[in-house]
Amino acid sequence: MVILEGCDGSGKTTLANQIAKHYDTKPIHFGGPADEKELKERLKSMKYGRLYDRCPVISEIVYGGTIRKSPKFSLEDLNEFLKRNQPLIIYCNPGLGTLLTNLHEGRPEEDPKHISKVNENIFKLCQAYEYLMIQLPVIKWDFRNHSTDYVNVVMQICKFYLGERQ
Repeated sequence: MVILEGCDGSGKTTLANQIAKHYDTKPIHFGGPADEKELKERLKSMKYGRLYDRCPVISEIVYGGTIRKSPKFSLEDLNEFLKRNQPLIIYCNPGLGTLLTNLHEGRPEEDPKHISKVNENIFKLCQAYEYLMIQLPVIKWDFRNHSTDYVNVVMQICKFYLGERQ
């Protein structure tokens, strides 16, 4: 299981599509906000050997805790999920300037209300992600600054998590 996490505009979908193309698979996109029942269904549907653009429990801790001040999952839920699934987490973070540019450019499929809340809270969201991600075993990904060797290593690690661990 490979999970791509990070703020809106951090390059998760772009990286997911690159990995999927490289390994002839399809990424599963868990989009924006959802109610608690939907979040739990998304979490239960996650399986070994799959590529995910977001993990409901991680995103909800960051976004729910920052925007609503009441996340629907706890750190205990996250620890349980990590122990059970042992995923590879790739934390996408191209830096605040790039995030702001990408958010302002927007995508037509994005909910304007959600993007507005993200824009209002982008500094706090970045801090929340940084705080959470330094506590987890992650590969940090900044699409602006990677050598060919680094990209190849990340792709090989993804191969292990997408194939041999099924």
